[in-house]
Amino acid sequence: MRYCYAIVISLLLLVATSAQAIGNDESPDAGSVWFAAPALTPEPAAWQRLERTPVAAPNRRGGEYWHALSFEQGDEPLVLDFANSSVMAYFHHAIFDADGQLVAEFEGGMSHPANQTWFLRHGVDLDLAPGHYQVITRIDTPFFIASPQPMTILLAQYRPDVELANGIVLIGLGIFLGLGFYYLVMGLWRQSPTDLLYAGFIVGNLVYNSAALLVLNSYFGVHWYYWSTAPILISNLLYLFFVFRLLHIRADTCRWLYLLGRGLMIVLVVFWPIALLRPEWSMELARQGVFVFALYGFLAGIVRAIQGDRVARFYLIANVAFLVPAMFAINASQITTSSVWWIEHVGMIAVLVEVLLLAQVMSYRVGLVHQGRLKAESDLQRAKVLAEQAQLDPLTELPSRRLLDNRLRQRGGVLSTDKLAMLFIDLDDLKTVNDRFGHRVGDALLVEVAQRIRASLRSTDYAARLGGDEFIITLSPVQNESQVIEVAQKLIAAINQPVQVDEHEVTTGVSVGVAIYPDHTDNLSELIHRADDAMYQAKRSGKNRLHLYEMPHQAQG
Repeated sequence: MRYCYAIVISLLLLVATSAQAIGNDESPDAGSVWFAAPALTPEPAAWQRLERTPVAAPNRRGGEYWHALSFEQGDEPLVLDFANSSVMAYFHHAIFDADGQLVAEFEGGMSHPANQTWFLRHGVDLDLAPGHYQVITRIDTPFFIASPQPMTILLAQYRPDVELANGIVLIGLGIFLGLGFYYLVMGLWRQSPTDLLYAGFIVGNLVYNSAALLVLNSYFGVHWYYWSTAPILISNLLYLFFVFRLLHIRADTCRWLYLLGRGLMIVLVVFWPIALLRPEWSMELARQGVFVFALYGFLAGIVRAIQGDRVARFYLIANVAFLVPAMFAINASQITTSSVWWIEHVGMIAVLVEVLLLAQVMSYRVGLVHQGRLKAESDLQRAKVLAEQAQLDPLTELPSRRLLDNRLRQRGGVLSTDKLAMLFIDLDDLKTVNDRFGHRVGDALLVEVAQRIRASLRSTDYAARLGGDEFIITLSPVQNESQVIEVAQKLIAAINQPVQVDEHEVTTGVSVGVAIYPDHTDNLSELIHRADDAMYQAKRSGKNRLHLYEMPHQAQG
């Protein structure tokens, strides 16, 4: 187990180091500088004359920040936007020409009601004459995900890049919505807490990404800034519960992993009141919550995979695929590879990859459960067949006395309203056949008799071998006594036909006793006894015939 800890620590250090390197390998553009906010905010026309004390990039816990950017307007149109991040509550651009005159103003932000010029962007078009300009930007926000860097970019370059980025955002959110709804419905119908927790995690990320990537703002006019943190604070906890259910983390499977997870759940719950009391900390708490569940998920995946959990092996792949870009999104302060892609895009893609891979894990898990259920059903069916075969007469393959008794018990001795006849059959000369030709021939005779009985029955009738040379048949339903007698006589005629066994031609007689429900009794077990009595009466009357049970008053008459 020691090497598991080494893998976890090494991977996290590698990812964190890479994220910092990617985020900090480029210095700010010349003419681009952050500076300290004045004690009192003057009118925008006076912003260019503000005393500028350069400061570092904005702190993630937010506040009021000022930025100055110089740019050249040529013949091609420009767009003014922010690189690195979209999450900011309010911004105000004031643009000055070379003479220091205020020539344009733009306001916006997630908490600002102004309509956006560009879909899902903070970008604004610059309709300026060619020349040198400076834009002073004031940003006021409770917190940041990363440093929002004001920038200008050629419209011809900006448009296709933004359209691609926005397309990916909408596709990603559509996947979140579809999978979230699917697993919500599956959880409700299957009463599966695992599916419901997974749906909750997806929905939390759907709402967060919709807010952070300006979909709630653009489509629905939602300006509550904390939609970019509250859903993540909740979904982080749901994810831990989900991992517990998915990987079967219990005190009996891995006690220390179970206790660690419970402790981390308490930590994530404690984050909620802290975020309410200190809203400026909410993003940092959400960020650390992602770090917590990602690290714990990775550790849990390794441990459970080593313990032989097949689902954990596939889960580990999904977790690693999420962990690498997620650690970059958590740690990086800027993106240097593109001016229109935000860290929020990286975070969404990281979660999207994990959600899609986890959907495969969930499908694999359901597949295992389904295969287990099919195997259990197959085993049960096989056991039923074996049990049924165990209750069949091994010679004739007719139901045995044991199976007949079971079926009688299932009916509880109570018959239906239909008329039913019970035929008790006894072969007259089986002992003679055995003594003369041997038991092999006698067994062959029994097999042939059973086949003739089976061929004479309808699908609703039932035949069983009681043992030795005795058989019993139920005819159900029957219309009247004449119908029963006709069937019994045909059965006697069929059994009386000679049976060829090797060079021997064997014949046998048969005595049949008949009792009818409800004419002779209203109890099933008693009906058998009365059919048996009638069979003995047939033997006493000369054998190879049938006898219908007579009620005592009939016999006396």
